[in-house]
Amino acid sequence: MKKKRRGSSLIIVIIIMAILFTTGSAILTLTASDYKMRTNASKKLENLYAADSGLDIVENVILKNSEAAIIYANKKIKEKYDGQEMTKALYEKINIDFKAEFINFLGKEASGNGANSSDAILAQGIIDGKYKVLNAVGDEFIWKEDIDKKSEIEIIEYKYAEDKGNIIIKIKSTFETMDREIKNKKILTTKYTVGIPDYKEPISSDSVLIDIYPVFDAKVITADGNLTLKGKAEVKGDIWVKGDSELGENPAYAFDKYRGGISVENGELSLKGNIITNRTLHLKNESKAIVTGDVYALNAYVGKSDKTGSSKDNKLQIEKEDNIGGNLIVNNDLSLNAINSNVSMNNFYGINDKTDDSLTNISKAMKSSSIIVNDTSDTSTLTVTNDTYIMGVAYINTLEDKYQTGESVAIKGNYIAYSDVLPGYEDKVTLKYYNPLQLIETIDGGETKASYFKKYYEENKNRLRNGGVYLNKENVYSTGAYVTKNKDGSSSVGNKAINIANVTEKRKEFAKNVFSMGNTNKDETYLYEAGKVSKTVESEIDFTRALSTTSINETYGKLKLNNDYSKTVVIKGKDDIETYDNSKYIVIDGSKALKAVIITNGDVIVTGEVDFTGNIIAKGNIEISNNNNKLTYDSNITRKVIAANYDVLKDILKTGTSIGQEANIAIGDKVNIDITTDGYNLKGLLKTSNWKIVK
Repeated sequence: MKKKRRGSSLIIVIIIMAILFTTGSAILTLTASDYKMRTNASKKLENLYAADSGLDIVENVILKNSEAAIIYANKKIKEKYDGQEMTKALYEKINIDFKAEFINFLGKEASGNGANSSDAILAQGIIDGKYKVLNAVGDEFIWKEDIDKKSEIEIIEYKYAEDKGNIIIKIKSTFETMDREIKNKKILTTKYTVGIPDYKEPISSDSVLIDIYPVFDAKVITADGNLTLKGKAEVKGDIWVKGDSELGENPAYAFDKYRGGISVENGELSLKGNIITNRTLHLKNESKAIVTGDVYALNAYVGKSDKTGSSKDNKLQIEKEDNIGGNLIVNNDLSLNAINSNVSMNNFYGINDKTDDSLTNISKAMKSSSIIVNDTSDTSTLTVTNDTYIMGVAYINTLEDKYQTGESVAIKGNYIAYSDVLPGYEDKVTLKYYNPLQLIETIDGGETKASYFKKYYEENKNRLRNGGVYLNKENVYSTGAYVTKNKDGSSSVGNKAINIANVTEKRKEFAKNVFSMGNTNKDETYLYEAGKVSKTVESEIDFTRALSTTSINETYGKLKLNNDYSKTVVIKGKDDIETYDNSKYIVIDGSKALKAVIITNGDVIVTGEVDFTGNIIAKGNIEISNNNNKLTYDSNITRKVIAANYDVLKDILKTGTSIGQEANIAIGDKVNIDITTDGYNLKGLLKTSNWKIVK
């Protein structure tokens, strides 16, 4: 028996496949070469007969008449749309009209195949070798003839294919050629497809140079009154609220000092931007505020509104993004007086400590920055992740005059340190009655109350509370003493001197943003020391000129002007079923996405589900209710609305109050139609196919 050689079958298969592959490749190459040769020969023949057949003239006539059709269509569009603001919707409308005029000029029908004067212009031109041109001296199109007497041109078919958007023309050419002095009659046929061009967008940008004013720059809300949120709102942009600071002659120190500003009650605020108020950011009850940015306020307060009230389940979180923001800067206190609540931030700056001896203690208490925790449930926390600067100390709310403690971070109950005299201090301290407490007033030897408090803490740790305050004790700088809870659950007391330069910069920031709306040509140190809001809605807006006008351009958004302080502007969103008396309210439809700049001398109510982009500028109060509200500042929208109506607004925005910057704003690209064919590829409109020699 013979042994089979392994792999012999595989070798045979490979050899056969190689032969087939080589043969197939050769055949494909030959076929492709033959096709190319035939195509080139056909094209060469077509070019050879183009002149004799007159098809080159036909092609020229089609192109020339298409050029005239473009000019004609542009003329019609210019008459209808020239000077209007170009928008996407307008362009689409112009494009439709342009195409219709282009086809109308060339013609859709040719029952006589170009022989009748009623036939399509393009058909007549092909038969007679002529095309339309615009009369240089007049405003009409006239015929201009081409020269071709060598061939006889017939139109076999002329039709407008509306579904494809083109004109199809089948041509027959009869002509004679000379071959060694012998005339040969030839007949050629071909098909032309004339496409319809899209309108080219010859536009010019109409721009207006506007001044940038702090009353609208970067701010989605600007108000002289108070802002109340009773619902859920997602805000992108700054909120500037002056706040109602009228406290009366005898304010209830513990609560009334937090009145006015921005309050959230049973609501939720999510904000990317800055909160700026000369009064208080107040979370009253079951409320949340997540701020990605900075907060500038007189006070930040999480707690009940009065002695008999209650507050729970709140969250104030001030966070940074890309290492920007996360700062709480207060000109008075950060206070927590609620159960099961959390306050957190990256940095805290309590920048105020008025030491004017002419002030009463209650006046000093209103101008001495501190952190105060009045919650005794031990269910709440207050966390500062990085730096803490506190320039002042807390005051105890005794019945008559207020008692100045030695604490920059004051926890309710820890005042026992000032009523309980340490051993060895019996002859060193002077006590004074602050109804209803007998408290240390002075300490011999110039020792401070802060130093005394620290000693008391070291000897009586178990008697004092930390209040759920978590500070980065390595980065706490304070005038008075502080107590902080450590990660291991223990507590620490401290008191480190302040680098005043760091606080000075924050005071300047505060003055610029709060007192001057983010812009000033004055020294910020002077502004801070003056302690008054110099720029307000009232100072920035001339409401005597804020009249409703019919000349408002709403291309980019609404502009609502109201100079009647007794009328309330209502942005009425989706799902709001209330009816409003027109004598008291100005209602703006917010059921769909709304772009607007609102300037009003009165109050504003945002109700229902609203998606708002623009600015709300009010001399009065603003109230936001219901859920799913979105308020967004978009500089592009705001500036375009203002620029489009600058003739109206330039007298309303008071001269001399701008931030010293200007912006050149394109307020609507204008349709600027040139009745030429510039920008159009005429040859790209024409396609030739089905060319063949019949005879």
